[in-house]
Amino acid sequence: MTFFALSERSSLSTKTVEFYGSVEYDVICVTETWLCEDIDSWHLFDDRYLVYRKDRGSSSNSSRRGGGVLVAINKCLSSRKLDVPGLDLEAIWISVKLNHSKKMLLCVAYFPPSSHVDSYVKFFDCFERFEFFDKILICGDFNLPICDDFCDHNNPVVSGLSNFKNHFNLCQYNNILNCNNKYLDLILTNVDFNDISVGNSDNPLVPEDKLHFLCQFPWVLYLST
Repeated sequence: MTFFALSERSSLSTKTVEFYGSVEYDVICVTETWLCEDIDSWHLFDDRYLVYRKDRGSSSNSSRRGGGVLVAINKCLSSRKLDVPGLDLEAIWISVKLNHSKKMLLCVAYFPPSSHVDSYVKFFDCFERFEFFDKILICGDFNLPICDDFCDHNNPVVSGLSNFKNHFNLCQYNNILNCNNKYLDLILTNVDFNDISVGNSDNPLVPEDKLHFLCQFPWVLYLST
């Protein structure tokens, strides 16, 4: 199973032509899509994919533009979106069937800069609601100044994320530091180290935005099912 996680700092809505037809992955996770109800998913993906979206934007409300997350999953994989009532976060949770009757909880999330601590706490706590999953994979832009050891005792959110990671036996696999030697974009999973590899994509789905060169993190992730 091949994954592509893209943390974008500019609008997918202006790159539909570039995006469409270049997709060859089983699962695509995108943050900061900048999509709204005026842009149908078929502009981005052909009929091989089921597309799950959480748009922040609205074509009639400029103050709500930006943000948004998206997960596109090849129809050869059995997947369904999980409802999380009462939780207004830019995140999507999906159940994906693996081989041998196993299941994976896939989540993609985006936290805008300076998000309130309550947003992170709600995100961490919501995972207690779900049934048992054999594998967990969380990727997204957390906009936290994460260092290698997650031990920023001056930041309660980073400490909370560290506790969350340890509680669910997750490891952080993104090893691409930004210009400040921090990890803003995370890949958290309990997949065995021998079954996963993460690195820069040789074939990004959209051209790099040179204005935000150090803020783009494309990954290719290989997961044994």
